[in-house]
Amino acid sequence: MNSIKTSLLYLLLVCSLTAILIIFVTLPTVTSIRENKKTLSAKQTEFVSNEEKVSILRGLQKNQDSLTARIDKINSLWPDQSEVSNFIVNLENISAFENINLKNIAMSEPKTAASNSTASKAKKKKSVQFSFDTQASFAQNLAIIKNMERLSRFNSIKQLNLTRGEDDVVFMKITGNIYYGQ
Repeated sequence: MNSIKTSLLYLLLVCSLTAILIIFVTLPTVTSIRENKKTLSAKQTEFVSNEEKVSILRGLQKNQDSLTARIDKINSLWPDQSEVSNFIVNLENISAFENINLKNIAMSEPKTAASNSTASKAKKKKSVQFSFDTQASFAQNLAIIKNMERLSRFNSIKQLNLTRGEDDVVFMKITGNIYYGQ
């Protein structure tokens, strides 16, 4: 009987040690593993997101060369001096090509505007306002506007007035700016 009690005592001791081992060692380890899996999953998602961002940035870095080339091209079209006479000659060449007579060509005094850039040097962009009138068909007037887009000078049209006359004649008045200065 004594041996049975001893065996039962050993069995109880082994079961108690196993329960203690499960409660104090295995369960915290399993809980830690579950938490680590969740953290790993979150970090993997964050890693994939960061990889996508890096890929986008690499693509933008490639576009930087293209952007620099575009900026250089715009700067080459942006002369240092007003050179109004060159603009007028180019405009008259366009009108001669389109068989349109320009009337009342006028140029204003140069105006200077500060750039909104936060660069260390405040760049000054200057403009000269121009205006002229035409009397032609709508197609011819449209052609002169399209050709102004192709001029070697950076220019903008601020105001365009069209008035229909007799015999499909359209009177057009254009007011705009040509730009120069750095």
